[in-house]
Amino acid sequence: MYCFEKIKALEKSWFGPEQVRKFEVIDDYCLWVSFQRINDGDLKRLARILTSFVSLKKVSLNFERCKGNQDKGLLYLSRGFSRRRSLQQINVNFTDCQEINKGTEYLSKVFGKMEQLETLKLSFKWCLNIPDAAFGVIGQNLKENNVLERVFIDFTGCWLIRKNGIQDLFKSLSEMKGLEELVLLFSR
Repeated sequence: MYCFEKIKALEKSWFGPEQVRKFEVIDDYCLWVSFQRINDGDLKRLARILTSFVSLKKVSLNFERCKGNQDKGLLYLSRGFSRRRSLQQINVNFTDCQEINKGTEYLSKVFGKMEQLETLKLSFKWCLNIPDAAFGVIGQNLKENNVLERVFIDFTGCWLIRKNGIQDLFKSLSEMKGLEELVLLFSR
């Protein structure tokens, strides 16, 4: 109960009601947040929240159709993830977040170094500004993780992805040592 009360206090002081759709701590091990509007400063505060939970094992963040996601904010968020090496499962939904570009690389670099991360779910559906080269970088970063068993990434509607980006991504992910399940979604 202490953890829940702590999160509720953080929610009220750091995020306004117009920003958060749902903010829930399922137990001391799982955090689920859904945003409707967020900026770089908010992502910096969220990174601090991540670092305040010592035993956090699962995180689910929903930024679907969120306005204001900027690459600088995702750099802050990746730093928050890097300080939570105990995470075993991460689910981040960036569906239809048009401002995302380099932020995908920041996050994948951290996820590639997380020593206990077993499951990673990312959705970049309809993120139209992610360049083709970023897909190869995502693969290169993730292949560094030897314990990652399950990877689900949705690139539906990412118009800038081309044959080279897909090939680079597949090549890197095929070299992952611990990977047991891989789901990549591509369609236009």
